[in-house]
Amino acid sequence: MKTQQTESSTQLPSKLIAINRLLAEYAPSNEAPGLFQGKMGLGIYYFMLARETNDPAHQTMAEKCIGEVYEAAGNISIAADFENGLAGIAWGLCHLIKNDFVAADPDEILEDVDDRIYRYWNANKETLPVDIRQGLLGYWVYYTCRLELSHDPVNHYIHTRVVSEIINRIGQLVEEENFQQREPDLFTLFWDLPLLLILLAKSKQLQVSSHKIDRILDYLTPIITSLYPRLHSNRVFLLLGLESMIKQLPLTVLQDHADLLRKSISLTRIIEEECKSLNILAQDGITGLAFISRKLSAATGTSELLFAREALIRKISKSVYWLEESHYQEMKKNTGWATGLSGIGMLLLEILKDSPGEMEK
Repeated sequence: MKTQQTESSTQLPSKLIAINRLLAEYAPSNEAPGLFQGKMGLGIYYFMLARETNDPAHQTMAEKCIGEVYEAAGNISIAADFENGLAGIAWGLCHLIKNDFVAADPDEILEDVDDRIYRYWNANKETLPVDIRQGLLGYWVYYTCRLELSHDPVNHYIHTRVVSEIINRIGQLVEEENFQQREPDLFTLFWDLPLLLILLAKSKQLQVSSHKIDRILDYLTPIITSLYPRLHSNRVFLLLGLESMIKQLPLTVLQDHADLLRKSISLTRIIEEECKSLNILAQDGITGLAFISRKLSAATGTSELLFAREALIRKISKSVYWLEESHYQEMKKNTGWATGLSGIGMLLLEILKDSPGEMEK
């Protein structure tokens, strides 16, 4: 597995410099290898940072993180789940390969990990919950990514079969209404329904179990069209799920509901009222919503629901999260992607790529 060198060089704004200083201080004490809370997410951030800055120190940190993650993945006691275990780690490595941060053959470097994830999935598929962290949606994310990148015919067959089995199991749980279909009380990236729609759309694009997906969607449609989330942040997330599905299956009933949601969303209300001062993280705050907003803009080809970069930077920069009190200092020791510094850093890097030189203003 070789890392790819880049030629770009970017001057970092002060908030990213502050994040990098905190990461340098606290990252060494984070022993978790996983994607959401551990070194896998942190490693992805450092690869992004190295590409933007062309700084060898950041490249070294990225390689160190991934080396430690790869070594930890060999531990037989590590869990298989997406949040903290092998599925999330393997997805992270695939993400780095897909985006040319590292040069490697996933069929080769993930051979042992693939086998261990499959054995766990096969033994537990009837009892796993739907959710993305520990359950079916997480394995679904992983296997669709592997399916896209696999060149080995045997692996391609296995990954296709597993995705098909996941869809069948999801269909059963949907019919039993054994998933989180109702709007959560507060915004979270882990709401089942939008994630389910996004993954159904992805699998349909990959032409896996299309007829079964149509049947699941037939069952979901009345649930979706009767759902009008109270929170505007949840409306944005549900809209992303709908728009993802509509691209693959342009049903009028779904398009009508998507239009209704779109017209009712106020980004100002989200950023000024629904997201409190402390809500700046990816898992449950403005960072996660900004990533959703960017995905939604890419899916629809419009910037209608794209947060203004100035508003995002102001929200993040003025948060009480950065205060010196001991409670906030303790929070900043979390270096993970979902609930820590590296997720915020990734968003700021994305904004920086959009408008070099503008973020500091």
